[in-house]
Amino acid sequence: MRTNMFTGTLHLPDDPDFDEICLGRVFNARRPTDRLPAAVLEAHTEQDVVEGVRLALERGWQVAVRSGGHSWAAWSVRRNALLIDLGNFREMAYDPHTGIVTATPSVKGGDELNPYLGGFGRFFNGGHCPSVGIGGFLLQGGQGWNARGWGWAAENIVAIDVVTAEGELVRADETRNSDLYWAARGAGPGFFGVVTRFHLRTRPLPGHLAHTVHAYPLDLFDEVMTWLHGMHHTVSDLVEIVALTQTPPDLDGPVLLVTGVSMTDTPEEAAEALAPLHANPYADRALFRVEAQPTTLAEQLDGQRTANPEGHRYLVDNAWLTGPA
Repeated sequence: MRTNMFTGTLHLPDDPDFDEICLGRVFNARRPTDRLPAAVLEAHTEQDVVEGVRLALERGWQVAVRSGGHSWAAWSVRRNALLIDLGNFREMAYDPHTGIVTATPSVKGGDELNPYLGGFGRFFNGGHCPSVGIGGFLLQGGQGWNARGWGWAAENIVAIDVVTAEGELVRADETRNSDLYWAARGAGPGFFGVVTRFHLRTRPLPGHLAHTVHAYPLDLFDEVMTWLHGMHHTVSDLVEIVALTQTPPDLDGPVLLVTGVSMTDTPEEAAEALAPLHANPYADRALFRVEAQPTTLAEQLDGQRTANPEGHRYLVDNAWLTGPA
């Protein structure tokens, strides 16, 4: 098998560290050791991806792609496929004239992309967990920061560079290869190509972030959630609202956390935006309260990093409901 066409490295099953190469970048410690690929290509360039897809065509392999490795289900690990790992192919470039940033799929939205954009006073509503690569996140739509007000992150894709199933590198946008552009905003791991670059619309970096956090005992769960469900539509669309059960390290058991993060430009705007959450009729029974406290994106990302540590075993269940919203 020819391997000298790659700038990166092609790994085969007889390599001594093949299992680690297949699974070492999988975020979830629940790893699918029963479905290893036929080969792994650690791509360093776009041309590596082109040559990898063409090799898969020659060998009759399917192609799987890994960007950040954050898929809890480890979708990038497929039996008898060529796994194209983009972890070593990380590039970013911002155009101040258009406000467009170009980034490769393995760039991490929180750890890399937004710190880079912050130097230009810009922001992209990437994933909450800072180590999530933008590739899989965007291909599945992307519920990023303040999706409630700003919409899906994938709505800010203006173009992609993609290697097609025929091994050709093309640009896709609203007017060129528009079928690929359409599919890239929601197809997830079933996308029929390998994206090598996303061209993304950015927004001004909010001038003042603030957050409100109320922790309630679980015996108030129904009352608080009923109140929140009935009033959330009155809250500014510059506030991201989250309600979840969690066991904070300084408490003995699980609690209901109701949080709001405002993404405004001034403290006064933040206080006004968060005020409806402070009117919770059960607030005086909260175990602790923080209201309109200034915060930073870095602090919020650190909190997400603590809540979603790498190297643990994660299990996710879903439920589809047919009742009214």
